Amino acid sequence: MNAPIPTFPRCRGLALAALLALAPAVEAQVYKCIDGAGRTTYQQTPCPAGAKGGRVDLVVNNGSGQDPAENQRWQGAVQRAEVMEGMPRRFVEQAVGAPAETRPGRADENAFEVWTYPRGNQVMLIGITNGIVVWVRQEYPGGVAPQDAPADGTAPEPPPAN
Repeated sequence: MNAPIPTFPRCRGLALAALLALAPAVEAQVYKCIDGAGRTTYQQTPCPAGAKGGRVDLVVNNGSGQDPAENQRWQGAVQRAEVMEGMPRRFVEQAVGAPAETRPGRADENAFEVWTYPRGNQVMLIGITNGIVVWVRQEYPGGVAPQDAPADGTAPEPPPAN
């Protein structure tokens, strides 16, 4: 007859705690790298020599940890169909809908992605990094903003030739 093997719950718990204490902390790191040809890659290792870029700090923001007053601020902006810096992406979509186009941000834009919204004679661009709006811009086709157009409605004068 086989004798039962004695169990020692305290010893197992201590052994598990010791193993967890010795295990290295797992931390995901992401690097955004831009090579000489302007191509952007995201990778888990540092950028190679000659590439621009660096480590990207990833922040999980689903809104659950936000102060209710902050959520009320964004809800007010949603009701006004307004987008502002610092706004989480989910509120942008509630305020102005899904973008007509999304694309990766360029190195000179300081945003990981850019959302495009055509609006009549202008285009609203929204730069987003880590799920948060970092800038909002209005662009006008042909580079002519309404304040630049002549009051009589004619086309603006072209710049003088050099």
